[in-house]
Amino acid sequence: MLTRQFVTSTIKTVVDAGAVNKNAFTSPRPYSNLPRAAFMQENSSHQNKFSPLLILVHPGSLCGSADMNLSDEADAAREAVIDELNGWSGNILVLDGWLSDELGLYPLLDRAIKDAISRSPMLADRLEADDPEHTEIALSHLAELGVPLATPISLTGAWYEPDYNSGCVLATQQGLLEAGYTNVTVMQSAAVL
Repeated sequence: MLTRQFVTSTIKTVVDAGAVNKNAFTSPRPYSNLPRAAFMQENSSHQNKFSPLLILVHPGSLCGSADMNLSDEADAAREAVIDELNGWSGNILVLDGWLSDELGLYPLLDRAIKDAISRSPMLADRLEADDPEHTEIALSHLAELGVPLATPISLTGAWYEPDYNSGCVLATQQGLLEAGYTNVTVMQSAAVL
């Protein structure tokens, strides 16, 4: 897992390069204000190396937090994400949150994440991305890599509550759409509270 120091250093590099406003990480702002040029790539063959992309949001919340919040349904929620990861052969970005230190206690989920990362053809990154900064961190990372706006992006992880306009998966989806990504879907495996 990446350290907070590495992520902070990476953010500083992105800011110094002018890819994002230096205040992006200190004050909330709409994702649509991120520079569109940071997300665009003129070479259409470039898109293929990032397509498709899976973003796994806060997998650690599928551990003890899921046990507490979902009780008997926690195993099924984890298994859905594990099955999704085991069948995934595309690119992957994992947004680890505060609870990712619990993954070692859930070896099937931990192994599925590591295996999906090892199978990734191009992008296989893990970022420390706690709530509420996770969406901004993901967008900055995608901009730094030059991931095109038309790249198909699938989301899963915890939590997804569209009926209540809440959850980190939903916030990530909304942020990606506001930034101009046009092909963003939430997988059925996303955990619902």
